[in-house]
Amino acid sequence: MPLSRFASKTSQQPTKIALGGLLVASFVVQIVAALGTMGYLSFGNGQIAVEKLAPESIAQTGKRVEEQLTGFLENSHWVNQLNALRDRPQGIKLTVRTAPARGRVSAVDF
Repeated sequence: MPLSRFASKTSQQPTKIALGGLLVASFVVQIVAALGTMGYLSFGNGQIAVEKLAPESIAQTGKRVEEQLTGFLENSHWVNQLNALRDRPQGIKLTVRTAPARGRVSAVDF
């Protein structure tokens, strides 16, 4: 019997919830849900964009490094030849040929 008395007393007293608190809580939940969804979608789209751009960037960087190294190594070969010829007793005689369309040095004859 004591359990039935407790049940009857609790069912007669309604729980009072402040309307302002309920409205604030519902708006906060909606804002957090909207921001969380947008953050998740933005993060996913950012990952997709990085996955698309990374290989292009790596390839472009590789091409630039290759061009710079090729130019440096071509010039260093000429410098090494000049240094070897500099020590000769008869001196250095150079003939420089340029490519007509580009204006760049195409060959150096010793």
